[in-house]
Amino acid sequence: MTADPTLLYVVGAAKAGTSWLYRYLHDHPDCHLRSIKELHFFDRIAEGAVDQRRERLEARLRWLKDKFVGAKAGNLIEIGTEIADITAWLEVLRREGDRTAAYLDYLKRGIEGEKLVGDVTPSYALLSAATFEQMAGIAPDVRFIFIMRDPVERLWSHVRMEVRRQSVTGEVDFGSARRLFFDVLSDKEPEIAARGDYAATVEKLKATVDPNRVLLAFTEEMLSESGIRKICAFLGIRYVAPELQRRVHQGLDLKMRKRQRLAARAWLKPQYDYVEQLFGRLPRAWQPEPAEV
Repeated sequence: MTADPTLLYVVGAAKAGTSWLYRYLHDHPDCHLRSIKELHFFDRIAEGAVDQRRERLEARLRWLKDKFVGAKAGNLIEIGTEIADITAWLEVLRREGDRTAAYLDYLKRGIEGEKLVGDVTPSYALLSAATFEQMAGIAPDVRFIFIMRDPVERLWSHVRMEVRRQSVTGEVDFGSARRLFFDVLSDKEPEIAARGDYAATVEKLKATVDPNRVLLAFTEEMLSESGIRKICAFLGIRYVAPELQRRVHQGLDLKMRKRQRLAARAWLKPQYDYVEQLFGRLPRAWQPEPAEV
């Protein structure tokens, strides 16, 4: 067993398939990913928000322990694993000073010959170039994946997710989603907008990370045999056939209206232009419908 497996960061984008990729890699025999998908290590340190992250995890841990007591036998292993992982992760967050060594130890703890460990945290897309440079240097073999989804579809999915989070019932009505959508286009929701700023994230990665260690992927192409083969080759792991029909955190089926789509396409034009210039093409699924041209 190598002492230094490949360290993978999936740094976004939000609502672009990171949960699907996490689940694929989590179940892959060559990979060792913990049960906490989003560790929020580098972003919470950069924001000075480690205490808030710790408090949220402590609340999650209490809830899981209560759930464990009455859980069915089939769920005990899954719940017990998450309890153990959160407990160990809290030990890292409670440390004083530089936690980097403890972070790496946490990722590798329990490894049994797997080639890769990872941290799948989409909000890392907002980190500074200096932090990306730091992340790239903490292990001998570090890789980054940044996934880009059709900008209009990603935005609408993000809006629906945020409205659902804010809803007491967990439901999403079109009126609330529409209001938040146009707030984003009016620059009143800068974080949602920033999560879809592919140009900003890619330029930071290009400035600080060896391009051979970065894979820029398209959601629509990732969810295919050829897309997964490309990811496996980049990571140096064997190809394992994916469950392409599997959906993780699928959003509610709430359709955009034509006016919204046209407005979003115009507002997001710099992102389409940037990707087309960078790759010399746009994915077929990103092409506008005839009515949008």
